[in-house]
Amino acid sequence: MSKLIYFIKPEEFNLLIKAEKKREFKLAYLLAYGSGLRISEIIGYKRKDKISIDPLKPSQIDIEARTIRVIGGKGMKDRIVPLFPNFKEEYLKMLPLKLKRITLQIHFKKLCIKILHKNNLSFHKLRHGFAINSRNKGVKLEYLRMALGHSRLDTTSIYLQSDPQEMLKDYKTAFEDI
Repeated sequence: MSKLIYFIKPEEFNLLIKAEKKREFKLAYLLAYGSGLRISEIIGYKRKDKISIDPLKPSQIDIEARTIRVIGGKGMKDRIVPLFPNFKEEYLKMLPLKLKRITLQIHFKKLCIKILHKNNLSFHKLRHGFAINSRNKGVKLEYLRMALGHSRLDTTSIYLQSDPQEMLKDYKTAFEDI
């Protein structure tokens, strides 16, 4: 049996956003959860072997079309992703975000412990939340695969494992008369 996949539920995400006071962190969370971006696609990534991803820039966002153009994402792939619905034009002035990867990850983990009382959540779980929420809202798997930047649907399916608590509630409902 595979490991259980943890993700951020919409009500949990709303609690995190409400509790976050720093605008840069809040925008990073919104980009990951609302648009499915990887941390490296938000703040950039540099490795010693000269592989790098530039941080997200205002020129990559089309407010009218409600899209973000990811340039050179994981695997050096370009793609178009949806811009989260509540994106404000003022956010453009904050880009590129000047956050370090480790700072963002640690800050997010501490916030999850403080607000959600969960210590098993990483920044990447926001992306899982985007995938699950998209699927629950009826987004076709092929479109979700494209938005996440996956080459194969079986990779996308890893993100879509069901919540065991929801499964138990469904079974309880199905067998409540027994």
